Amino acid sequence: MATKIPKIDWKMENAVIRKLLVILRATKAFLDALSEAGASCVSRATAIKFLLARKFDVARAHALWRQHEATRRREGLTKFEPFEDPLKSELATGKFTILPTRDATGAAIAVFTANKHFPTQTTHQTTLQGVVYQLDVALQSLETQRAGLVFIYDMTDSKYTNFDYELSQKILTMLKDGKFVRSVRFPVAGGGRMRSPPAPDPPTSLELWTPCGSDVSREPLEYA
Repeated sequence: MATKIPKIDWKMENAVIRKLLVILRATKAFLDALSEAGASCVSRATAIKFLLARKFDVARAHALWRQHEATRRREGLTKFEPFEDPLKSELATGKFTILPTRDATGAAIAVFTANKHFPTQTTHQTTLQGVVYQLDVALQSLETQRAGLVFIYDMTDSKYTNFDYELSQKILTMLKDGKFVRSVRFPVAGGGRMRSPPAPDPPTSLELWTPCGSDVSREPLEYA
């Protein structure tokens, strides 16, 4: 009996080839642009992360890379020593963690637990290093690059002494301008209320917006 030869779907195969060519051309153009800007040490894998975040639009991916680098230099996020203090102690607090699960859309889930943050005992640079160090590891996953990231700012049982307005703004800016994921959602857990009297003349609310085109509505943090 003659062996039946499987039918080849040439239309699908051609589509795959065209997509691969787009990726290769965009990657080369991106790396060439960085080389001209004096950043010739960027790897192909890193280039693809930025391109994927901007649907392989080279100009937009290059702009994202510039924002990413500027944010890291401004906040001192260029060198990490996770086995030495102060970063070692910061990681040990567990205030920020990447959960070992994903949401229904496949997005990774990161949680910042506000009641473990004490502004008088650490610096913004150290706290941001703890966040970025773990995000860098999480973003090595191609699935996370594609599906995005849910960043939960958990205010459960937080007191006024845990609140750090400037830090929250820096985290939001970093997620909006400095990370190369396609979507970031920023819901507020715990009802968004803190349990202690406000400082003199506080703002009536702190609005946490949703960067990177998220579909999560804005949620204010109100002072109790």
